[in-house]
Amino acid sequence: MPNLPLQSEYERIVKNSERLFKSLEKSSKREYALMLREVRAEVATAYAQYANADGVLTYAEMQKYNRIKSLKKVIDDIVQNRTNNVKARMTSVLKEDIQLSYATSMAVIGDVAGVALPEKITSDAITTILKKPVEGWTVSERMALRTRDLVVRIQGAVTNGFVRGDKVQDAAKAIKGTVEKDFVKFRSFAGDITHKVSQDAVKESAIVAGNEGIHTTNTWVTAGDSDVRDAHRLLDGQTVRGDEDFVIPSGPWKGYRADGPGGFGEPALDYKCRCWLVADVIKS
Repeated sequence: MPNLPLQSEYERIVKNSERLFKSLEKSSKREYALMLREVRAEVATAYAQYANADGVLTYAEMQKYNRIKSLKKVIDDIVQNRTNNVKARMTSVLKEDIQLSYATSMAVIGDVAGVALPEKITSDAITTILKKPVEGWTVSERMALRTRDLVVRIQGAVTNGFVRGDKVQDAAKAIKGTVEKDFVKFRSFAGDITHKVSQDAVKESAIVAGNEGIHTTNTWVTAGDSDVRDAHRLLDGQTVRGDEDFVIPSGPWKGYRADGPGGFGEPALDYKCRCWLVADVIKS
């Protein structure tokens, strides 16, 4: 598809969103590293106190005096604390992403239309974007589910080590593997969400501009490489009015609708979507 008149301006929105994601990735990686260090320290303390002369700590030994229950509670507290920090930083980044994407899009639309449009998105609109379900769950709900899952999996890794009769170095390795795998999943989740809220903000700018009497279109643009889904390739270049949905025209997903990238509510169509929107003003 040939470049659109305003494509470079809207590509800048994508780049800004990617930059914000990088900052979130960096701060989250630090929290995960601290989580790993703190959990391993607690487990090492348990081994130092209760392991036998061969360095083996059994499940039977940890069942005494509620030791296993106490350790699980400490693990829960550590994971909750660190993931709360991740969630707080993520919320801050998403809000900044929404505000910047919206302001940039409104400035572009206003310049083309030759009018001054409000570039500050309302707090209600930000809340609506953040609470918009993705595959049935809000960002906050998915973070809560991820935290509970991580707690259970770390506790399980530690408990299974006691059952097997692992030594402390084995336990440390198991914990490390569990935490690192979760970070990889979180990074993918966070990348999807930061990109999606940015595009939702662009969509919101088109709607608000319409309310101000400046009617716009949105055009779907893919990343343009071999990793693009077939269904998204069919959408490449599709143009709709600012308040309308995109519709897949043919193929297995024919008829599926979305207000923008990441908005189908179907993992096979939304997961790791890198598509983006380019707005333009309808000339009267």
